[in-house]
Amino acid sequence: MREMNLLPEEDLYKKYQNKKRKKFMSIVMIFAFLLLFIYFIFVLINLNIEKKVSNINSDIQKLGKVEERRLKISSYQKVITDHKNLLKKLNDKKMDHFVFLEELEKTLPNEVILNNIFFTENNVFHIEGKTTNPNKIADFMVNLSKINGVKNVFLQNINYSLEDNNDKVNFPSFYITFTYSYGEKKDNDFDQ
Repeated sequence: MREMNLLPEEDLYKKYQNKKRKKFMSIVMIFAFLLLFIYFIFVLINLNIEKKVSNINSDIQKLGKVEERRLKISSYQKVITDHKNLLKKLNDKKMDHFVFLEELEKTLPNEVILNNIFFTENNVFHIEGKTTNPNKIADFMVNLSKINGVKNVFLQNINYSLEDNNDKVNFPSFYITFTYSYGEKKDNDFDQ
């Protein structure tokens, strides 16, 4: 037997339209849910990226602080190096007066009395003294020139006092200059 459709065509068309509309609405709903799902995925990805970016920014700030500290340390190292060089320069130029005065005492004859010892910036020493025997001044100068670091020993003057004062004994006075550089060794060629 054959089927016959006794419904009016308008009803069939409405049913067809309703099916079509339901199908379209289900597609739109699926598409909307899909868009919403994709949006949430993008939001999660964006939050993850922002979190990583904030971590990277904090790491960059930490590295910036480390860089600032490194620059400070390098500037401090430069200052320390400059100070070390200055100290080394001062140590190279320093004169060990104790060692020198000890050596000077060993070279001093008994007849020579030192009144004054002073030095200038160029390591030039000045000695003023008196002696009971003028010949001992030469011995003192020879002994003085044998000290390591002593150079250019010169007798500037000898002063013989001619006053006849019975209460006071007048000894000849002398004035010697020389240069002294601590740590400098004598050349053996000149000592012989």
